[in-house]
Amino acid sequence: MALFTKKPGAPAEPGKHGGLGGLFGKPKEKAAGPSLEVGAELNAVVRRLKLLEEQFTNIRRKQQMLEQNMLQNSKKAINENKLLNDDIIEMRETLGKIEDKAVLIIKELKLCAKKDEVDLLKKYVNLWEPVNFVTKKEVSSIVENALDARKT
Repeated sequence: MALFTKKPGAPAEPGKHGGLGGLFGKPKEKAAGPSLEVGAELNAVVRRLKLLEEQFTNIRRKQQMLEQNMLQNSKKAINENKLLNDDIIEMRETLGKIEDKAVLIIKELKLCAKKDEVDLLKKYVNLWEPVNFVTKKEVSSIVENALDARKT
């Protein structure tokens, strides 16, 4: 009954139950399996954690780059929008000037003679034949010649 005679805190004897030996007095081998498994799992978890941290860091960098690109593109779009608005305003002013000139041309064209009126004038000119008209000097010289011819 050596089991009950053992004093608490006394070192266990080799080969005895509860000592350094196994059930049959053989020395116990250290349980390398569970501690190695825990260490390997811990290393795997640490490795995965590092990978996740790297991925998180990469994602953060990409997010910052995207935000910077978005800000640049937004500024560029705002500047282009301002330029387009300026161009639209300039085109409106130019269009207003063109409309004013078109109205002026229409008013002047209304004052011009129409085709019917020109055709009527053409008929009268052809009827009268102003090329054959005689001047006062020619008439007076003809009259004088005629009078001189009667006298003689």
